[in-house]
Amino acid sequence: MSNKDKKTIAKRNAKALERKRQKRKLHLVKTKQHQASHPPNYDRAPMSEVDAPPGFQAIPTTQAILAYSKSLMEWNKSSSIDDLNQVMQFVMHIWNYGIAVEQGDVSSELKESTCKMVELLYEVDSVKAQDLLEQFVARKKELFPPEVQIPGSRYMFMRKEISRIIAPFNYGQLNITEDVPPIDSGDQEFIARLQKMDDAISAGTKYSEWEDDYLDLEKLCQKSFSNWLLKKGVNDNLAQEFPFHIQVFMNFVYRYAHKDEFVLESIGPMYFEEFLFDHVLRKVMLEPHEHVLWPPTLKIFYQFLAEKDYLENHEPYVCVIDDLERQFLDVLRERFG
Repeated sequence: MSNKDKKTIAKRNAKALERKRQKRKLHLVKTKQHQASHPPNYDRAPMSEVDAPPGFQAIPTTQAILAYSKSLMEWNKSSSIDDLNQVMQFVMHIWNYGIAVEQGDVSSELKESTCKMVELLYEVDSVKAQDLLEQFVARKKELFPPEVQIPGSRYMFMRKEISRIIAPFNYGQLNITEDVPPIDSGDQEFIARLQKMDDAISAGTKYSEWEDDYLDLEKLCQKSFSNWLLKKGVNDNLAQEFPFHIQVFMNFVYRYAHKDEFVLESIGPMYFEEFLFDHVLRKVMLEPHEHVLWPPTLKIFYQFLAEKDYLENHEPYVCVIDDLERQFLDVLRERFG
């Protein structure tokens, strides 16, 4: 990629960020300013608006390394690397070695020690180890060509090797009963703890003072929500998938510093938008079709909260998510299609 192309992409990202700021002014609900010990970069462009060259997708560097690790582990299925930490240490070493190769800064000592590592971990001789190392480096260059990367960016451009068909979620498979399950003692405990935490946040209580309470609350939420899903007739697969997605959402609401203070009940449209169009695409590495579950999961969760008497009416939340769902599918198709 030429310097001119890189500057063009950077300008498009800046314009996208400005469009996002203008849209957020329309949705902004004035709330008490959230006091964070280390305020995040609120002006960062959302993940969905980071433009990539044709044939590539933009992903955070952490996800780039994880994607690359899959390629490394596929070279030898019988590899003796069976510990995740050891795997990631090896991947990071090879990743950094590949960068050194691209920069023409590989010493004979570094090459020798890296080959020795491959030789030991993959249980091959020195000749095969050197051949594998060259394949590893070539694979990194193939997935992440240095000429298309923007120096200093928090994202990397990864080549799209497979075009995915992103189909909308089939709501017919939910088959949720209209019957409202009775509120049991577990539900009561969850809602009471949730309201207590909301009150603490509204009162300005420091995060460190209720962090442990949140971890307990998360477990209560998982149990109550899972039981409700089964009682509502949701199939077993989705009843297992939805709670995981809600754990991510709960963490986003309660454990991440935001520009404004809010809880599950008071979250505004702009933060549903931030969650879908930035947070999950940056923080959660899933197969493309699994990302489709985010909007329906949120809608089902807010119905659950209403039936457990945390909310008076879940429909306003569902309407917001409905509007965002169509746009979210377009983003997924652009990124993975």
